[in-house]
Amino acid sequence: MGVSIYNPTSSTLIVLLNLALLVYRLIILFFLRSLFCGAEKIKLKSTKFMAKNWEELITATPIKFNSNYITLNKDSSIIFN
Repeated sequence: MGVSIYNPTSSTLIVLLNLALLVYRLIILFFLRSLFCGAEKIKLKSTKFMAKNWEELITATPIKFNSNYITLNKDSSIIFN
């Protein structure tokens, strides 16, 4: 039998690098999404385009959708009434 040359540190390093890259991509996507949404709101206001006000689903206020209500619970679950 031959000697095993498996080096666990190299595979662990690859996993950590992939995880770091994923987190980096998620941060960039979140930043670009918030930047785009802010720019879109500014453009709608400056052009005086008639659009519905944006509603954000939070635990304090439900959103009316197709004559039903969507509510967000404190445990992040969503209920359609």
